[in-house]
Amino acid sequence: TLGDLLYLQDASGGIALADVMETGLAVGTAVEVTGILSLRGKEPLLQVLTLDQEDAPPYFHTPVTGSYSRIMDNSLHGGQLVRVEGEVVSTNQENGVLSEFLLRSADGRYATVTIGSTIRSPATGKNTLADTVRPGREVRAIGILYLREDGVAAVRVRNCDEVSLLSSWPYADTPNADPTNPPTGDPSGTALAAVILSLAALLLHGKRKKEG
Repeated sequence: TLGDLLYLQDASGGIALADVMETGLAVGTAVEVTGILSLRGKEPLLQVLTLDQEDAPPYFHTPVTGSYSRIMDNSLHGGQLVRVEGEVVSTNQENGVLSEFLLRSADGRYATVTIGSTIRSPATGKNTLADTVRPGREVRAIGILYLREDGVAAVRVRNCDEVSLLSSWPYADTPNADPTNPPTGDPSGTALAAVILSLAALLLHGKRKKEG
């Protein structure tokens, strides 16, 4: 979950969900969704009409990896879980809390990583990434690829523990994990359920069985 949005992913792709009334949904839960396809800024999303949990075991997606040119292509991986790593070039803070940073890969490409105001570490309940994510350091981040309002593809961090120094990876599972915001210690990194719908019709009622 990311603030007021949930993200769903299946084998065909991923999408954001809005207007989800259900609470307590755990990452990896299989669901069936009916909704209206629309846009929030530049980002496609499904305005949920109904959401039913399926009787199926949790499923955890593995983040997409590779070159930035592949990972950061929203037409390929928008709404999906991705992993980027590289050198921190710059950072932005809001009230002393890290809200965004820019990574540069070994081949000179760039990836923007954003951390929403509600995102925290499940172990501490805080966002202390400003203490470790600094220019010149090598960092790895896992999150959801999305389009910002300015049309730039960026990685939206789901969990502060999914950002770490490359020198500290792999690391032990984070204690006291919040099941709605689990640590990257999970072999899958994180899991979300998702659906891909035709973007040709922005008022399309769709019903798909999701796998989380």
